[in-house]
Amino acid sequence: MNIRMKCAYYLLPLALCLFLFACGGSGPENSGSGSTSSGTGTIAFDLEWQHSSQGSIFPDESRSARQATVRASSDCCVDYGISTVSAKIFNSSNVQIGSGDWPCSAHQGNLTSVPVGSNHWIRLEGTVSGGGVNWRAEKTGITVVAGSSANAGTITMTYIGSDTTPPTVTPTNPTSGSINVPVATAVSATFSEPMAPTSINPTTFTLKKGPTSVIGTVAYDVFAKKAIFIPSSNLDYSTTYTVTLTTAVTDMSGINMTAIAQWSFTTEASPTSIPFPPTGLSATAGNGQVSIAWNNIASATSYNIYWSTNTGVTKTTGTMISNVSSPYVQTGLANGITYYYVVTAVNNYGESAESSQVSGAPGSVSNPPTGVTASPGNGQVIIAWNSVTGAIAYNIYWSTTTGLTKATGTKISSVTSPYIHTGLTNGTTYYYVVTAVNSYGEGPESSQVSAAPGTAPPPPTGIIASPAIGQMTIGWYSATGATSYNIYWSTTSGVTKTSGTKISNVTSPYVQTGLTIGRTYYYVVTAVNSYGESPESSQVSAVPGSGPNLTPYQPPGASDKIVITKTPCAGNPNMVDQTPFYSSDTLYVAFWVINNGSALSTYEAPLTIYLDGQIVCTNLIGLLPVGGVANCCLCCSFGPLTLGTHSIRIKVDTGNGDWTYNEYTKTITVN
Repeated sequence: MNIRMKCAYYLLPLALCLFLFACGGSGPENSGSGSTSSGTGTIAFDLEWQHSSQGSIFPDESRSARQATVRASSDCCVDYGISTVSAKIFNSSNVQIGSGDWPCSAHQGNLTSVPVGSNHWIRLEGTVSGGGVNWRAEKTGITVVAGSSANAGTITMTYIGSDTTPPTVTPTNPTSGSINVPVATAVSATFSEPMAPTSINPTTFTLKKGPTSVIGTVAYDVFAKKAIFIPSSNLDYSTTYTVTLTTAVTDMSGINMTAIAQWSFTTEASPTSIPFPPTGLSATAGNGQVSIAWNNIASATSYNIYWSTNTGVTKTTGTMISNVSSPYVQTGLANGITYYYVVTAVNNYGESAESSQVSGAPGSVSNPPTGVTASPGNGQVIIAWNSVTGAIAYNIYWSTTTGLTKATGTKISSVTSPYIHTGLTNGTTYYYVVTAVNSYGEGPESSQVSAAPGTAPPPPTGIIASPAIGQMTIGWYSATGATSYNIYWSTTSGVTKTSGTKISNVTSPYVQTGLTIGRTYYYVVTAVNSYGESPESSQVSAVPGSGPNLTPYQPPGASDKIVITKTPCAGNPNMVDQTPFYSSDTLYVAFWVINNGSALSTYEAPLTIYLDGQIVCTNLIGLLPVGGVANCCLCCSFGPLTLGTHSIRIKVDTGNGDWTYNEYTKTITVN
């Protein structure tokens, strides 16, 4: 056996409709198998999980007001540590006719090979890792037809934990000792904790007039924890009735009530006149329908509705809908048309005057959202869509099978765009549709989108930070699967993605400029692909500085930054040109370089000498302190030269290692 499950975490108000488990004359306590034919069928249902920490539930609120849900992950089995779900199937004679268990992680499926019959019921138990049964549920009134699948709807698994506390009950309507109770009243009582629905039935929950039992139907509202006795006809006037709940009533842990709960109430006196008009009228419009509700009136035995598409409706001008109860839903209406309503109360003396008028205009549900996208991440998918005019909420339906609809998908209620679906399996494709909800209901599905979560790349390695004047060059090795990289930097050690300043979508090497000289900068790098961002690389740091600054220099006593002589220097360069220059001369170049920056200590700065634009000599300058001067008088010579003017240029590396230069050009005339 397997099972399809939906996991929802609820905030108040809950996003669930009311499930009333009928236990009346055909309930599981009655004898007979109720078999419809020979053979077997299947039972399909969804599961939802309700934890006691969610607090009280407000069942009287409308469904549209109870749409807010919060999902911690997509897998309730992981969230609650549930390892196994088991089922026992009983027929209407309470004889077990089947059983099975399966891993909680089996999220979709059916109970198969179930003997046919009517009024079957199911008891479910959820076992947590370690063996304790911490979850229980029951569902009654299931009919299985041979070869068919019976949809049992949604079954709510209730957290019981290590419950040892007996349940208690409080009269809800009418309360103990109430008088003048309307004869059309249904009797209800609220329990202190979730109860086993099959234990609340016409045998354990009775209503009596003296020794005579009242015929009616028993129901249990699992979310309100409320038992309801609905008489099959109006109660008698001026009569005292006694309500009894026996100790055979049990909670979901199988713990009985410790004492019989019993209370009485007295109905209203027989009316002596027609009733007053109903009060508290409301009309709630939907898609092609209007729901009309009102307060019950003492001495009324039934109600009539009169409606029209013209205002000022009366019993004379309106169309009558007789013998109705509140709330009444009028269907088959035209959207965009306003419908007007009044209600009257009826008893043996006649019909009341009309109530005040209310109106409602049915309308269409929202169009499906457009622009739906699904972006995969590491174990997650981000679903986004365009807003829909008039929408008050959105629902997502998802599945691991394509062709997704509202009927086949798992619902995530009342979400906003973008929504992050977490706890997913990398490598599995997930399919999504989105619907818009307005005051008239839920619209159709959007177009389907899909995405397959995957793994983000590993962090980059080989990170280096090379300082220069007011800047930093950051480099790294490529990471497998990366499509881009981010740098995070700070002036405080221990930089992370959270604490650092982000530089997005960069490539190696990246040059960060505008830095403060002398301050330490710290860096980490991350790799990015369509699935997300890697963890941070190892941290590197460096300090931008002013750097060396080598430049041609004219020392005191020298005639120029470049001096041309006809004889080589003897240890020190000549300080002035030895003119005139003739075409037959061999000429020697002398020049000076000064360091106007920080010391040149770990780098040899290249220099080049050009004659008429052509390189004639090269050399290196190293170990030059701040303010130090280097001279060259034997490094270059040339000649004889042709008659006319010639240019001599020296080009010296600044010494920063960033391929910047300073240069100087001198022109001479050869005779």
